[in-house]
Amino acid sequence: MPFLYGMVFRFFGESRAFIQAFTSLLFSLSAVLTYLIGKTLWDKETGTRAGWLLLGIPYLFTQAPLMLVDVPTMFFFILSVYSFIRAIQAPGLGLWTVLSGAAIFLTLFSKYSTWVMLSVLPVALAVISAKGGSKKAPLKNAGLVLLLTAFFSLSFVFLKWDVVMAQLKFLSSYQVPGLRRWGESFTSTFLFQVHPFITAFALFSVWRAAKARDWKLLIPAFLPALVLVTGLKRTRYIIMVFPMVALMASVGLGTIRSAPLRRFIVFSVLAASLSLGLAGFLPYLKKESAINLKEAGAFLNKNGVPGVEVFTVGGNSPVNPAVAVPSLDLYTDKKIRYRHQDPYSGTGLPKDLLISPFRFTWEHRNPSYYEYETLPAGAGVVVIATGPGTPLPPGIKKRTAGLREAARFNASTGIFRFQTFVTVYLP
Repeated sequence: MPFLYGMVFRFFGESRAFIQAFTSLLFSLSAVLTYLIGKTLWDKETGTRAGWLLLGIPYLFTQAPLMLVDVPTMFFFILSVYSFIRAIQAPGLGLWTVLSGAAIFLTLFSKYSTWVMLSVLPVALAVISAKGGSKKAPLKNAGLVLLLTAFFSLSFVFLKWDVVMAQLKFLSSYQVPGLRRWGESFTSTFLFQVHPFITAFALFSVWRAAKARDWKLLIPAFLPALVLVTGLKRTRYIIMVFPMVALMASVGLGTIRSAPLRRFIVFSVLAASLSLGLAGFLPYLKKESAINLKEAGAFLNKNGVPGVEVFTVGGNSPVNPAVAVPSLDLYTDKKIRYRHQDPYSGTGLPKDLLISPFRFTWEHRNPSYYEYETLPAGAGVVVIATGPGTPLPPGIKKRTAGLREAARFNASTGIFRFQTFVTVYLP
């Protein structure tokens, strides 16, 4: 995903709007793919309901605009499942086989947690083979998909062996132990982040499928069962399970004989989800301190200042405030100079930061072009602090002497320890 984001910036411009359009497109296509899986395994109506019900998960609304890997990973995963189903149903080697191998490869290297989740593919193979009565063709096509995936994956690992091994080492030594330190409850995930009607009908679908011997439900039901058995309680790590839960709920909802009642329930779920997103999540996100970077960037764009020198003041922040500098750069077209300062140079990170989920922010170093940017006369100063009213060090006080405080952006919910408060000084 960093590679794809880089391509978006390279060809469309360094604006967050293009990233949001890209991730929103992948989110929308995830709903389309959920519909296609439902249509392929059951019927068009089941698929349509499943696509709509994916929008009944308000958690996804908060993730789609972010420049993270989660929503794109969900897209690649659901694309892998759909293309694999189509590939093993096809009469022979063709476009779906190639697409399936490529999709699985992209999923494998979008997020390593998908390696476990892709265990749903053998389940799909077993169910479809049993349904078709002949195991020869699906097994042959699945083998071809496996060979293509292996070719793509091993080629990448061979070319980037050092990168992949370093990531796996970091994953096992740092991120896996971190799973035991923090997580959300299943109650929060499946009864709040997911509309409770969706969860209820998904559970009901298991009983219905068992009664009707509908083995196809094993395909979407496998992943939620896997999550429950393993006790994986990080919502971001199980985001690819949500389309499967929507499919299960659609199957369960299909037992209601009245078509108007089915539609009423679906649109009630959508109304509740959108209301929570628009009236709850959106106003909250607009009060997060990260909004200060956006508003400061817009303020700089409206002023005639040719560029700014940026300073960061950390205090006792668990996050290195230097990571906020590129975020500010996303929102302004002004030239930025920032001189990197490592507070732990020569001593190494303290023990609490070595196991902190924000360790990467201290090991990260901003691009060197910020340090060598030459600012013309009339440049301003921007101070990014992790707390309101944080005292300025003598060096920054000296630099802002003779400048006026043009704007201060102090929006905050007061919930998180790391915050970004921005003060702009202009001539």
